[in-house]
Amino acid sequence: MPGYLKGALFAAVAGFFVWSFLSPGQSDVDLGKVLDRTQHALVNYNTYLKKNGITEVKKEHVGRLTSYVHEVMNVEPVLYQNPIGVKMLKDASFEGFDDSNDNNVKDSDEKKLFRVEIDFEGKRLIASDSQGSGFTGSGLMAGLIGGMLMGRLMGNQRSAGVKPGSMSSRKVTSRTAYGRSRAASRSASRARSSARSGGRFGGK
Repeated sequence: MPGYLKGALFAAVAGFFVWSFLSPGQSDVDLGKVLDRTQHALVNYNTYLKKNGITEVKKEHVGRLTSYVHEVMNVEPVLYQNPIGVKMLKDASFEGFDDSNDNNVKDSDEKKLFRVEIDFEGKRLIASDSQGSGFTGSGLMAGLIGGMLMGRLMGNQRSAGVKPGSMSSRKVTSRTAYGRSRAASRSASRARSSARSGGRFGGK
């Protein structure tokens, strides 16, 4: 990994610890944190290209970006109980999956965890879970639109058949609403687990 990106990755580790403490063993993925890490990777990789005077973003640069997103998704504190694999799809979206054997290759038995799409017209990132629901996003793309990197990714998206403005009608859950929904879901899950085990005073 280039020195600048390695330094940015170490900085990310410290930052993620400050605002996102999680204990290992998460059984699902917080889409808000996925968006934050994707944004971090895009901003730092875009800066890396500029610092190195790269004026044409080629296929190998896109491959390195995907590898960088993969590394950022797996820094401490962990987002998931297993390593998270990341691959870029033809439409320039990122798909995260349960990479149980930690080789960053999606095998047939490894489930999809999330997808992050780039809405160029809305200047935002949109994340969805494995069922395609639970969208969450914001103006995270501000400051990146118009750059070489985004130009290349937009070209990939158009080549894949994604039309301009096709994401404008996508319903998005705000971070606050998503957080409340996630907290309620996890609380209900804990309650069901407690009921199955006999509650606080269950057992012999």
